[in-house]
Amino acid sequence: MNSVLIYIPNITNRAKYTFDILLKNLLGLQIKITSSVDDFTNYNEAKFSYGVAPISNELYFESTELLFEQNIDNTFFKNKTINEAFKIKKNTAFGIDIFAASFYLLSRYEEYNNCNFDFKDSILHQSKLLQQPVINQWSIELKMLLQFHFPDLQFQQNEYKIIPTFDIDRVFAFKARSITKSIAGTMKDVIKFHFLEVKKRISVLLKNSPDPFDSFDFIETCNKNIGLKTIYFLHCGNYDGVDKNVNFTNSAFKEVVQKISSSNIIGIHPSVKSISHSKLIKSELSLLQSNVQSQKIISSRQHFIKIKFPDSYHILMQNGITEDYTMGYANECGFRAGISNSYNWYDLSNETITNFIIHPFCIMESTYQYYKKNDSNAFLKDASMLSNSVKNVAGNFCFVWHNQSLSEMYEYKGWRKIYNHFLTSII
Repeated sequence: MNSVLIYIPNITNRAKYTFDILLKNLLGLQIKITSSVDDFTNYNEAKFSYGVAPISNELYFESTELLFEQNIDNTFFKNKTINEAFKIKKNTAFGIDIFAASFYLLSRYEEYNNCNFDFKDSILHQSKLLQQPVINQWSIELKMLLQFHFPDLQFQQNEYKIIPTFDIDRVFAFKARSITKSIAGTMKDVIKFHFLEVKKRISVLLKNSPDPFDSFDFIETCNKNIGLKTIYFLHCGNYDGVDKNVNFTNSAFKEVVQKISSSNIIGIHPSVKSISHSKLIKSELSLLQSNVQSQKIISSRQHFIKIKFPDSYHILMQNGITEDYTMGYANECGFRAGISNSYNWYDLSNETITNFIIHPFCIMESTYQYYKKNDSNAFLKDASMLSNSVKNVAGNFCFVWHNQSLSEMYEYKGWRKIYNHFLTSII
């Protein structure tokens, strides 16, 4: 038996979505929802009710209002913790409404129409739960409760999974640059007394040594040695102040793309400009797809983890993207949506369950390079802590790295060795 009947007084998309994530996706149960008291009362197998009051003496979860509303109003939730925002009045199965709390986190309710949302403003940070996959943990507690009441109920067996992803902001440090950019870069290194980098640049331009950012053979060797398939997100926007990749039509760039796309998943890393100029994504995606013949590009991660709800996802969907890997913070590790596993996006602006898949990540090496004083020890410590928490719930450990971090140049010196230590700590 792997089916559960749920009674709720008012069946909404929010409720159906939330029960699907917690019970179907994470626990492997088949669910049926009813608003008929008679149907629920006459059902003799696994069941529970969710509402303001139990029907009789069944397994019961008290509800708050969120899953039955049709609006977005963060006034009530502002500056509250999870326990404060979702507390319940009666002593039911949980001390909080885990279903409403899960929906709030998964839908990114708190982020709507706020393109500058910071982790410090999140309810998980204020609850000191950002580094915990709380929704996975709640699902396990729910499983234990259901097992106690319905011993014959069968659940799926989940497994810990590592998902390595690399953002390719700049495929090369020196190679395939124009003469003007090469001279300007050399002068910049001289002014900063980066003489070793000047030497490396000249060596690369004379074709005496490989470009230091071309670390793809190293990535492939490390990941494949432990059975991991890499997902690469390639930036192919025009060069400007923040988007600094080489021209995508360059033959050397094309050669790298063809090499890594033959045995890995390729996604797009849209330019920063595309966030406010949606037509750019279409042209960038077309450029990328024209050079990746082995697969259809359906995945994306936003550059600099810039995302605005719901606009960013609407734009991606309009351009044929069906999966996104941006769900994480640029300046802090943890579980932005409170979950480690992939899940469908709920579009609050239209109150609909979509087929758009969100893949959360929980740690990124550049967070520690740019926001935490290049502290590799803190990175390794946090990575181990996060992976252990994901292992405990048999979830997905998705991480972000960049090819330039393995170059042994500038602020990246020492990080190639760190990558090996990192992989050892999370397997």
